[in-house]
Amino acid sequence: MRFGLWNFLVLVILVWGLSIVLYMYTLPSHDEKHLINAMKGSAKAPNRQNQLQNANANHGNPPPIALATVNNPPSRKSQPWTPAPHIPVEPPLAPPQPETVVEDPSSIPNNDMVVSGGKLAEEHHLAQHALPLPHPTETELPKPATPAGPPSLHNPTAVHEPAAPAASVVGAHAAPAEPAPPSDKFTPETTAIVVLTCKRVNYLEETMRELLKLPDVEKYHVFISQDGHDDKVATFGKKTEREFPFVHLINNDMRQDHRHQKDQASMFYIADHYKFAMTAVFERMEGITHAILLEEDIIVSPDFLRFFAAAAPILDQDATLMCISSWNDNGYKHLDLDAKRLMRSRFFPGLGWMLRRQLWVEELKHKWPMSAWDHWMRTSTQHKGRDCIIPELSRNHNIGAVGATVSQNAFEAKLKNIAHNADPAVLFGDLSYLRKDRYLEWMRQQLADAT
Repeated sequence: MRFGLWNFLVLVILVWGLSIVLYMYTLPSHDEKHLINAMKGSAKAPNRQNQLQNANANHGNPPPIALATVNNPPSRKSQPWTPAPHIPVEPPLAPPQPETVVEDPSSIPNNDMVVSGGKLAEEHHLAQHALPLPHPTETELPKPATPAGPPSLHNPTAVHEPAAPAASVVGAHAAPAEPAPPSDKFTPETTAIVVLTCKRVNYLEETMRELLKLPDVEKYHVFISQDGHDDKVATFGKKTEREFPFVHLINNDMRQDHRHQKDQASMFYIADHYKFAMTAVFERMEGITHAILLEEDIIVSPDFLRFFAAAAPILDQDATLMCISSWNDNGYKHLDLDAKRLMRSRFFPGLGWMLRRQLWVEELKHKWPMSAWDHWMRTSTQHKGRDCIIPELSRNHNIGAVGATVSQNAFEAKLKNIAHNADPAVLFGDLSYLRKDRYLEWMRQQLADAT
């Protein structure tokens, strides 16, 4: 019995071992597994050659994108969530490289440019197949500018400027003509004359009477700038505005309350007024390149405008100049003064002076003082080594014996004794000696001739 049991166990072990050996013998090798898997996958995967053909056929045409419907979003209940099937990602196909494209030079906007390959070729291709631009209709063409009177703060667009040329359309390309940049050179038509006034209407009337007598004054834009609300000044300004179309009355809307400054308040009000005057003509108007600033008690000489017209080209050309003034602080009556001789001075004279728009916009407006503006202009931080052109014989004289900053004694001792020109036909001649590179040599020659 025992012998039979052991025999049976040995027989079972032998059969189990033999079955394992037979099973291991029938398993495929590693290479055979790879071949079987490849054969199975070939039945499901698309043909690689077909893939390349489809990719080349659809190159540049991306598949449509399904847009979500915002107004009718899918219901969570009616459409239960199911995991997305796994899709094997194929490596991206390299796009075919474009060949070098060389266009006819006559068809290329820039004859020096050769469009070649890549992005430039694609952009050039898109430009060649762009939709043609419609030709402008009669209503789209720019209308010629019609003068609407002299520019003013109430009508700042009425500046006498030529109309911009219409854009030319050639084939599928529009070539708008670029307008020429506005010139900043002096002309009477682009120059403003501002007479600053407050409440001395008797002085204002005399100043305006002499100013309006000057030849060619109608070519300028003349402004009576009123500080405050004096009725007599406003009445005179409106009357003058009606009689002379190129004269305009404006009122200082930048006036601050300086009554707490007490005795010094007038200097603050005057600084505010000058700031308003330059802001009005240089920033609120188009086309003004120069401005001549006067006060209500300055009587101009008969060649006042001719003097500025003669010196302005030097101011425009010489960056070492800051302004032109019609006043000479040292031009006393007892001196032998030459009416046609002009000079350079580092001391800012004021009292009837011209500046360019560039000086105001780029420098002065950003740091204009609250008071004593004329003394501030004489500091080195403002003139920066620049000079002002002045006449040897002044082109105005002051009648303001009574004023906010001048006493009767000061007027009698100083202002009353300054000589002024009375000849309307002074010939200034060649003023190129006023340029920085020639002025010192000219001065040496003047001194040599005097000795």
